[in-house]
Amino acid sequence: MRGFMGCLSPNMKRATVNRAGFTLVELLVVIAIIGILVSMIMPAIQSSREAGRRTTCANYLKQLGVATQGHLSAQKHLPSNGWGYRWVGDPDYGFGSRQPGGWLYNLLPYLEETALHDKGRGLAGTAKAQAIMQVTQTPLSFMNCPSRRPAVLYPHRPSTLDSNVPFNSQKAAEVAKADYAVNGGTLYTNSTAGPSTYAAGKTSNFPNTDHGGVSFLRSEVRDAHVRDGLSKTYMIGEKYVRMDAADTWSNAGDAQCMYIGYDQDTTRVAEKTPLDDRLEGTSLGDATNEQIFGSPHTGICQFVFCDGTVRPLSIDIDLAAHQALAHREDGKEIDPSKY
Repeated sequence: MRGFMGCLSPNMKRATVNRAGFTLVELLVVIAIIGILVSMIMPAIQSSREAGRRTTCANYLKQLGVATQGHLSAQKHLPSNGWGYRWVGDPDYGFGSRQPGGWLYNLLPYLEETALHDKGRGLAGTAKAQAIMQVTQTPLSFMNCPSRRPAVLYPHRPSTLDSNVPFNSQKAAEVAKADYAVNGGTLYTNSTAGPSTYAAGKTSNFPNTDHGGVSFLRSEVRDAHVRDGLSKTYMIGEKYVRMDAADTWSNAGDAQCMYIGYDQDTTRVAEKTPLDDRLEGTSLGDATNEQIFGSPHTGICQFVFCDGTVRPLSIDIDLAAHQALAHREDGKEIDPSKY
């Protein structure tokens, strides 16, 4: 064997010890190429995911639209918006003007949530207040846009502030919140706590919150009252929430539970055009932003109309067109090119 190896040429000897592999330069080039490919692919993946979340959001609004149609068919009017922010829904008070709870509470039986709506039925005193508190702490998957936040419990305004505790519920440190709000028209009336007792709710003089919308204090808006047409009037839309406070209670329009009556938490208006969540960052911004529609979807805000159809509208929609779509009977013709 030793003699045979001695016969090999020097070149052949070197060939037997060479091993295939990457040089450092080649490895760095491969890594750089992979980095470039990832940087090109990731935006497309993120865009695809956001498109999926946006579609899910539209489907949630569609559910609310279908429920609204069910409510309208059964009750002969669109869901009322309760007695004010210190009242949660009560299953023993029916529908319409005598129901202290807000629009979402009124829709629960038409969202296959009858058991939640009826929690506390027939009870009184502390037992009923505790049952109603359990309602305030029940999130619903279809009430939170997946582009913004999950359907979990979020901090309520500090329970030490008794002025924010509902009259008919026990205190709750955390409550369910919504990313969707009912159309209150073109102007917002300052929030009202409402009457302090059930008895007062039957006789109390409530402030006027009818600014052309479809749901307000003690409202009973029938389809005939939507004179501009169900297909031309907002029912429910995405609400603006400051992006730096979506999981806190420091948003004035996102501090309380989603089952309360008329309040900027549950009602939004077309006083201004919709606002993209991403625009304000950590700025407190204009206080009126807590009363307008808005969206976590870049460039668009989604609405379900009174006929149940869902449409994405540009956040750059013409203000006059936006206000015309929010008003049920202003009689204004809307140029589709404006939205």
